[in-house]
Amino acid sequence: MLEEYSNGLLIVYKVEPEEEENMTNVIRETVANLERKMFLDGHYKAYGMGAGPCEICEKCDVSKPCKYPHKARPSMEASGIDVYQTVRNAGLKLEVVKSYDMSCTFCGLILIE
Repeated sequence: MLEEYSNGLLIVYKVEPEEEENMTNVIRETVANLERKMFLDGHYKAYGMGAGPCEICEKCDVSKPCKYPHKARPSMEASGIDVYQTVRNAGLKLEVVKSYDMSCTFCGLILIE
């Protein structure tokens, strides 16, 4: 699938430990909003990916369709993308978080064609 795209918008948030809560939802919402704007601007193949597991619902009922398809996006990791290498390929530094008091980086990606 990735071979279908030649451009992407990488979204990177670096946050301190006390700011981490809900960051996966912040990334997911940012990606969904930008993906929609790109689609409406004529980039009909725009495909957005968030960070980490979806936390929109407190408990996901996978036996039914998603309640929030306009917000839910798969993560880069779940799509088989090596996030560390992708960020490094963009010229940015991304390191493994080794303790709870270290800052954390959350990444999203929108593929554009």
